[in-house]
Amino acid sequence: MKQYKEVYEIVKARLSEYRFHHSECVANRCVELATIYHVDKEAARLVRNCA
Repeated sequence: MKQYKEVYEIVKARLSEYRFHHSECVANRCVELATIYHVDKEAARLVRNCA
């Protein structure tokens, strides 16, 4: 699995500033939900970037 920093740079280069900001907000929500449901937070963050 790719590291978050690597995926972050790839996604940032491909999206407009607006879409990237939206994606970051979604990633943060994924981490919040992962915390609630006791699942891997980094995996949850990466799923948003790789989908």
